[in-house]
Amino acid sequence: HALASVETPRGQMLMMSESLSHAGALLRSPCVLELGAKVVVKISIGAEKLTLPGRVVRLRRGSMTMPQAIAVSWDLDDEARVILEAALETL
Repeated sequence: HALASVETPRGQMLMMSESLSHAGALLRSPCVLELGAKVVVKISIGAEKLTLPGRVVRLRRGSMTMPQAIAVSWDLDDEARVILEAALETL
């Protein structure tokens, strides 16, 4: 898990990552965001500080046993994808 700063249509928020991959991330969210909402996730992986644009593709409602979360699919250019994949290799 890593702490991420996320720019959303509702403003800047801190979210905890549950999973992170070359395709996207699952982030614990303090509020519900609309499907399709554009976000920018700023997160550190090892020594690499990444800025990853994406959009919300799934919502998970919170419950007594599971925190609320959003699934984000990355919208990356080729250069950003290479940097993300290299950073993920260090995990």
